[in-house]
Order: sequence, then structure tokens, then C-alpha cells
Amino acid sequence: MKINFIKIQNGIFNKKYKFEEEFNLIYSKKNSCGKTTLLRMLMYGLGFSIPSTKGISFSQFNIEIEIELKDKLFNLLREDLIVTLRDEKNKEIFILPSDQYKLHRIIFGIENELILKNILGVFYVDQEKGWTLLNRGISIGSNRFNIEEFIRGVSDRECYEEEISLKKIEAKISKYKHMLNMASYQKEIEGLEEKKNKSNKYKDLSTELEVLKVERKPIQEELKRLEKIIKENDSFKNYIENMKLVVSKDGVQIPVNEKTLIGFYDNKEYLIVKRKMIVLKLSNLDRKIESIKQKLEEKGLVSDMTSLIEMFDYEVAKLDISYNQVESIIEGLQKQKLIIREKIRNRTRKNNNKVDEIHKIVYKYSLELGLDEKYVKANKDYIFTNDLKSLSGAVLHKIVFSFKLAYIYLIKSSLGIILPIILDSPSGREVDQNNIKIMLDILVRDFAEHQIIIASIYNYDISNIKLIEIKERVLE
Repeated sequence: MKINFIKIQNGIFNKKYKFEEEFNLIYSKKNSCGKTTLLRMLMYGLGFSIPSTKGISFSQFNIEIEIELKDKLFNLLREDLIVTLRDEKNKEIFILPSDQYKLHRIIFGIENELILKNILGVFYVDQEKGWTLLNRGISIGSNRFNIEEFIRGVSDRECYEEEISLKKIEAKISKYKHMLNMASYQKEIEGLEEKKNKSNKYKDLSTELEVLKVERKPIQEELKRLEKIIKENDSFKNYIENMKLVVSKDGVQIPVNEKTLIGFYDNKEYLIVKRKMIVLKLSNLDRKIESIKQKLEEKGLVSDMTSLIEMFDYEVAKLDISYNQVESIIEGLQKQKLIIREKIRNRTRKNNNKVDEIHKIVYKYSLELGLDEKYVKANKDYIFTNDLKSLSGAVLHKIVFSFKLAYIYLIKSSLGIILPIILDSPSGREVDQNNIKIMLDILVRDFAEHQIIIASIYNYDISNIKLIEIKERVLE
């Protein structure tokens, strides 16, 4: 896969960045010019859920990208959550995020959903999270990477039934833990009988109060409607009188006003009487409402947070929950969970040459970068390590780089897909320029078939490099 260009549009603003087939360096002499923004917009344009950078909302831009996959050209246009994909013959619309995998199957040429689920963490390293992501965790935003899923994908070892069972068990455990917390809370509640009596009194008065409030609302609305009609009638009367209209009947001139308009006066009197009746009804309701509120205050049952807590305590106390029974159920579910996880683990690792392949590559490049077995163990289970705390910034940086190369290589050897390698700020985290040179030499030497896009404030000395310089900002 090769990225030919990205075109960014917002109104009359239009900026296009072209990429070469081999080595591309997005360069600026200082930080905060937009190198990260450009790379993230590139990932966003490819259909990933990517967080915007400060001051720039990606959803406000139309992003067009042309990619090349096995001599076939694709044009993607992303407009917020809509991606339009065109090739030489066809046009297809995708709605994100629901159609993300469907889109990525086409543009990456990969069918396996486990690989697509983890693909961003394979070829893209973000400056914030990417250089600390070894084998599990967040690559950027909501995008995650999991080495076990990735290996099952490339080795075509699916565990759908086990994964579904695992999710169901985890959901049950979560619910039972909430139940266990409730059982623990029951033990803390004291004086439940007193709470029961108090809450019952509160319930009776509170229910009566709510009924009166519900009854009052339509009456209040009717009063507002009447007052509006009366006001409009008065305005109409004043308007007619100000016009000084006169009608003539049998030679007698009759002024047009409130008294001569047939039915106007009677209608006005009817509305006024009806308004008085509604006001009286509202007044009676308000007295009842105020009386109940006063009773609540006198009995110490004011509708505040304390009373709600007391009611909650009473309701919890009525639940029949056995702490020991729930604890026992959780323990049993945890054992089932471990058994299923062990099945998935064995399915992933046992007699899997892809595990050996990743380990050999990681071990090879780690040694070349100056790391020995103190940091990278010789046994193949090392690639599943959870021990990241012992790794310093520079050491972790180099190991992450080795892991990424292994993932990229495995996609190529297993599927024949040559992914681009996109690195944001590889010179960070205390890595000296000598180690950066070794990293770049490895890329030039062993990954010449791959398109490489790097963003950095350093202008690396590499032959035939395409320099994309950002002087002030990416959207200049």
C-alpha cells in the first residue's frame, strides 16, 4: 500500500501534500508547526477514529487521499463521518464508524477482522502513545492494539466461541460485583425499622404532593391561555377605537367600539369570570400544596438528599442478598474465565510459527540497537511480556521500534501486503542521534519496499528523501 497524496479542504482553503514511494520526511525547524496534525489527518482520512489536535477540528475539513494498492488506485474523500471511495470503475459510500472494517478490507487488502482491528497499531506510531505501545494498549484515541489478537489474525486461528463466552462471563462478573457491593452496603445500614416508618410517611405525603402538582399544571396553563386571549381582545378593542370607525344605519351614524360590537362585551365578561374561577381553583391547590410541604418539614421529612438516602437505605435493606453466596458465584465465574483465557492463550501460542517469527525479528533488531538479554529475553514468550516498568524511556523506545518492525514484516510474510511505515517524532524519549541513525539505516536496508513517512524536527541525511517542509503551520 502506498499513499500518493493528501488534500485538505475547508471552504476556500485548499492544501495538497504529495508523498513519494520510498522515504518521506515531514520536517519543520521547530515544534508545534503541524507535523502531528498532518499525520493524524492522514489517519483520519483513511477512516480511523482519530482525536483532533489542539485548535483544529478534523470533522470541519474535507480530506481527500489517493492510495495505491497492488497497482490499483483508490480515491478516498472523508467528509465528517462519510467516506466516499472511488476506483477506476466504482464508487461506494461508507458511514463511520459502523462501516470501518468494510472500508479497510478494501483499502488495505486484508479480510481478517482481527488484523484490521489492530492494523493502526501495526504501521502508525503516534508521538503521544505510540512510542510506549509495545504489545497491548492504546495506539491513539480509541484505537487499541493487542498482540494476541494480531497473532491469531495473521496465523488464522480464530477463537470466536471462546471470546463470546469470555465477554458473557465478564459481563456477569461485573453485575455480581455490583450485587456484592450492595450486600456490603446492607451491613452498614442501621435503624432500618425507623427508616421504614419515616420513609413510608414521606412516601404518602410525597405522593399526595406530586398528584397535586400534576393536577395544578394544566390549570396553570389554562389560566395563561385565558390571560393571553383577554390581553389580545383588549388590544383589538383599543385598535378599533383608535381608528375612529363609524357605521351608518338608516341615516344614523354609530361609532364602532366595545359597546357597539355585538357579543364583544358579553364575551369579555365571560372570560373575566372564568379567569376568576381558575384563579380560585389554583389558590385552593396552592394552599393544599403548601400545607403538605409544611407537614413534611414538621415531621422532618423534607424532600432533600437526606430523605432520598434514607429511602434508598430502606429499599436496599429489603433486598434478599447473601454476601457469601454472591462471593462464591463470582469465584466460580473467575475460574471459568481463567479456563477460557487459557484455551485462547494455547490457541494463540502453541505450535505457532508466527510467534517464533515475531520473536526472532524483535530479538534481532533489539540487539542491533544495542540492547542485550537484560532487556529482551531470548525465550519467545518475551513478546507477550507485561513488564514495562523496568524499561527506561530510551530502552522502551528502541524495543517498541523493534516490535513495530516485526508486526510490519509479519503482515508482509503472511499476507503479501506491504504496509507503509509512519512514525511521528522518532527522535523523542531520550534517544540519541546515533541510535536514530541505526533505526533509519534498518528501515533503508530492510524495508526498502515500504513507503516510509516520518515527522521530525531533524532533517535526516538520507539519499533520495522527499522533504515536506512545514514552515509555520500545516494549514498555511
